[in-house]
Amino acid sequence: MTARHDPAVLPPDAWRQIGAAALVRVMAALLGLAFGALLRNGAVAVVVLMAVLYVIPLVVLSLPGGEDVGGFLPLAAGLELLRQTPQTMPASTAVAVCAAWALVPLAIALAVSRRPGSTSR
Repeated sequence: MTARHDPAVLPPDAWRQIGAAALVRVMAALLGLAFGALLRNGAVAVVVLMAVLYVIPLVVLSLPGGEDVGGFLPLAAGLELLRQTPQTMPASTAVAVCAAWALVPLAIALAVSRRPGSTSR
């Protein structure tokens, strides 16, 4: 007797979770890309990325009033989307925070970098 199992059937909330997880990973990758473009050193960019994602939130949360600001840090907003933390902001705000953390550093990196195709010495 064989059991019937359909792996294509996902729980109702699964696609939201999959999309949120993809958004968080894309945000972190774009943030790392921006740090790499700004700092021009891959190792330093990785260290700064890890500090922004993991160390700075711990420091901010230990400060008075840090709970108010901590939700707007990149990984906290991503965890809000993944529903891994208590819901303190709407999903649309969490998406906007993730997008801002991904796009603003990229815009800064583009603004300070030279034109494409130019040689740097």
